[in-house]
Amino acid sequence: MGWIWIIYWLIIIAIPLVMATISIIHKIYKEGILLLVLTLLVYLWNFYFLVYGDWQAGYENEFVYLFRTAGKGNVQSIGILVGYICIFMGCFLNFQKLKMCKH
Repeated sequence: MGWIWIIYWLIIIAIPLVMATISIIHKIYKEGILLLVLTLLVYLWNFYFLVYGDWQAGYENEFVYLFRTAGKGNVQSIGILVGYICIFMGCFLNFQKLKMCKH
């Protein structure tokens, strides 16, 4: 079970932060800073939502809780899910720009 959390933290959190840092280093400032700020804000918003919501860690993981509450129409959980989609789209677009810069 510990490996699942390592993979989760690596994929969901570390990759966007590393991608934003690499973008800033390669002088793609606007997109890199936007991705960095968006990543930090969405994760802090998600943490706040989970702490002050009725989520119980033993019952379900946080993504199941987000999807369940989004299905009920909770605006915060829908916003967090849209934020995650934007983060991964930003990672993909930054990766494409970095690939173009190397050629």
